[in-house]
Amino acid sequence: MSLKAFMGKYRAKEVNAYLNQLKEDHAREIEALTQQIASLKEENQRLKEENENHKKNESVISQVMFD
Repeated sequence: MSLKAFMGKYRAKEVNAYLNQLKEDHAREIEALTQQIASLKEENQRLKEENENHKKNESVISQVMFD
């Protein structure tokens, strides 16, 4: 949506509609980013747990090799 000036002035209804559209677009973008953040936090937690398991396995393998 674009705004057109009429005799050097903008129509209030068009400006309000444009601003409302921007608000809606930003709200959708914020929601999408919020969901992406939540998904990345879950993945990060899973990877931390996986990393801890690898560290434990590494410790066990090192101990076995040492013995």
